[in-house]
This record gives sequence, C-alpha cells and structure tokens, in this order.
Amino acid sequence: MFRGQERLALVISFSLAILAGYGLHDLTRALDVRRARRAWALLPAGIVIGLMFVFTLYISGTLRQSGRVAFLGDRAALVTLLFTLATVLVAWRMRLARATPLFVVTSIALMVFDLFSINSQAYNATPQERYPLSPIIQTIRSDEGVFRVVDEGKMPGHFGIVYDVEEIGGISPLKIARYDFLRENLSEEKLWRLLNVRYVITGRAGMQNAELVTNDGDTRLLRLHETMPRAWFVASAIHNPDDAQVLAALASDDFDAWRVVYLADASPHARVTSSHAPTPANFERITPEHARVTLDAPSEGWLVVSANYYYPGWRAFVNGVETRIVRANIALCAVPVRAGTQKIEFVFEPWSVKVGITTSITLILLVLAVVIILSKSSLRQVVVLLSREKKQGENTQGRKL
Repeated sequence: MFRGQERLALVISFSLAILAGYGLHDLTRALDVRRARRAWALLPAGIVIGLMFVFTLYISGTLRQSGRVAFLGDRAALVTLLFTLATVLVAWRMRLARATPLFVVTSIALMVFDLFSINSQAYNATPQERYPLSPIIQTIRSDEGVFRVVDEGKMPGHFGIVYDVEEIGGISPLKIARYDFLRENLSEEKLWRLLNVRYVITGRAGMQNAELVTNDGDTRLLRLHETMPRAWFVASAIHNPDDAQVLAALASDDFDAWRVVYLADASPHARVTSSHAPTPANFERITPEHARVTLDAPSEGWLVVSANYYYPGWRAFVNGVETRIVRANIALCAVPVRAGTQKIEFVFEPWSVKVGITTSITLILLVLAVVIILSKSSLRQVVVLLSREKKQGENTQGRKL
C-alpha cells in the first residue's frame, strides 16, 4: 500500500526503468547519427545539473558537515559520475558503425552500476524487523483503558498504526492547523493532561508527575500520574473565539478542565452553572469513523471530548437527535447535553465521499451504456455486412448458372 511520496517514488522508478530499456534498445540497434547528434543540445543542461550536484557535494564536505547534507553529497557524486559515463557511452556509440559486443556489455555494466550503487547500504543491510514487539509496546497494549501516547522520537514512524496505539503526533504531512497550534504553544504538562496522554516513550531518565514503568535499552516508558479522560462533563462554558486569549487561559495555573470549557462561539456571554464533582464519561471507539459516549450528567452542561470531531464531515447525535458540534479549548470539541443519562454518537459522514460515490457510480453506468450502444451498433454493422456478402454470393452463383 503506497501513499504520498512512496507512490510517487514507485511511479518515477518504474518510469526510469522503462526509459532505460528503451535507451538500451536504441543504442544497440542501427543508429541514426543525425538524430543522435540532436541529443547533444541537451548537454549544456546536463553540465549545469552536474555542476549543481558537485556544488552540493562541496557543501556537504566542507561548509556544512551534517548527516542530511552528506547523504545528499554521496548521491551528488554518484549522479555526476553516472552522467559523465553515460555521455562517454553515447559519444562512443556515435563513432561506431554498429553496436559491438563490447559496447553492449559496457552498456549493461553501466546500468547495473546505476541500479546498485545508490542506496547500496540499504541493499546490503541485514534485514531487521521494523516493528518488533518490545516490552514497552507489550506494556502499553496490556492497558485496556482509553488513552493516548507521546513518543519523543524513540519509535519508528507510523508505529501507532502498526501496534494500534493512539499517539498525539505522527509523521503524516496532513495536519489540522488548530491542533498543531495547541501542541506547539501549550506546555507539555498541560497539553498531555488535556489530550488524555497516559504514557510517554522517551529517552529522559524521568520527569515530574510520572513514574518509570519499563524500559528497552535507553528507551523508557513513563506513566503520567494525572491525565484527563477522553471525554468528560463540564457545567460552565466561556464563549471566546480568540484562540490567543484561550491559549493564555489554558496555560494559566488557575485553569481547571473539569470545571470550565472555552467554546469558540461569537457570543460574548458565559453560561455558568453550579459546580459539580469531576464527572468522566464512558468513551467507546467503535471504528475510526464512529464513536459512542455515555454520560450521566448531573445538570445541564457540555460534554467535552479530546478528539478532532470539530471537522467537516463529523456529526453528533445526542439520544438520537442531531446536535451541533462546537469547537472547544482551541482544538477539542463539545456538545450541549441535558441533565440525566445521555447517549452521544459521533459519526464521520463527509458529503464529499457521498458525492464521490455517486459520481463514480454514474460514470460507470454511463460507460456501460456507451459500451452497450456501441456493441449493438457494431453488431448491426456486422449483420448488415454478412447479409451483403451472402447476397453477393447468391448473385454470383446465379450468374454462373
């Protein structure tokens, strides 16, 4: 399953392989010298690109000795060398009347060198399991609660998908702006508590409000002492659409997520009711597109969920009645609830998917209709042609008689 840059890399690699095959075919067959000489018009562009690679190599070796630039420098040297050898190979072929066996063998050798020189470390490396089941992952998966995990660069990319663990980060290029704003500007202690973080995978020896659970070499798993549940009840709401002001309020030591929620609403008024003891809700994720929350609300108030349900396509149903989702605490969401037992469903049903499915089905039906019409037309033409041939045959036979 290829996504994003992996899909693009596959397409480019496959295209280059096809071009290499065509190139070898043209070089080993009868060569049109006039046509081949036109290719030399591209030589200045190749020289410029080669000089750019050499410049990159120079930077990696002298001015900026970093691993990432050195990585590019190695490839710059190889690409420059391959371009030079390919130019010599084409010039040699233009001086030959026909492709000799030595030329064919040299061409194949150059292609083999091209294929196996770049990324040789990856080709020759000992295969290792990308996602081993470490003691850290076993400990996290043994916890049956609903929580999130923070990884401080100690786990391989996309580990949360493989191990079915919810993390607050990831390496996906698709990010929600307000969620990133909250992550980048709120202190980690307050952010992790607000986002229902229970475990931190880190290389640090320890931190406040956390205990060491297990370790795997220099990678440690810390469990936080205090964190919010995935969903909870709040009686008081302050309406403020200014994210900067809300961020300052969330960062304040006086902020209590159990007691108040900040809603991104244009109304300047605040709805404040009597305070209650902390009331967590039972959160159940059925599928990535469907979640269910049950709550015994002590009074009228708000159900706050630390999830990105304030996003086009998400719908909320309170006791079967669709209810508007409000953006809360910058990147979370909230729905109004009444006192008593409440059952809230969150469902992801974007209109774009429905439009896409309808469009696809319509196009498929149109294509099938066109195929059927053309098939009938072609069948009629065949029947008419056969009847004409039959009549011509009968007329010819009648004349002979």
